Amino acid sequence: MTEAEFDILRKLVLGAAKSDLCPADLPLDLALFEDGLGMDSFAVVDLVMGVEGAFGVQFREADFVVENFADIRAIAALVGRRRSGN
Repeated sequence: MTEAEFDILRKLVLGAAKSDLCPADLPLDLALFEDGLGMDSFAVVDLVMGVEGAFGVQFREADFVVENFADIRAIAALVGRRRSGN
């Protein structure tokens, strides 16, 4: 994933989380749930729709596990797998 694509992911995450953080200040490994950004299930739905639209991927039912959405790096890896057809 390119740096520009990571920036898109950062913006999507912060928008879904309704956070005032600057995208450049969001670490790629910051937890999105609980002690991190504290995203809830409604925020995750917004995030999923945004990621699918922005990156032209469709997540599978099996993709919806916490590990795939734990942080921005995990989401990027999932997008990469969907892009490659895996």
